[in-house]
Amino acid sequence: LQTYPTITEAAVVVRDDLVSATQSIVAYVQPRQQSETDIRRYLSERLPQYMLPSFIMSVDSMPWSLSGGKRDIKRL
Repeated sequence: LQTYPTITEAAVVVRDDLVSATQSIVAYVQPRQQSETDIRRYLSERLPQYMLPSFIMSVDSMPWSLSGGKRDIKRL
């Protein structure tokens, strides 16, 4: 994701869906100036199907830990 031309930061996490008892890959990107379709096409050319995110979420900024050393995935 971070090699995509308009994405400055990205984080990918696996989220549990408690309703369906499944897991989903969720990609958080900053900023998303291109359409989700364009990003999906870009990723599908580089990743196997099972690694493609189920969801792509645009965020204004990535949350960082209080020390500033790591992304705070829990706050996404």
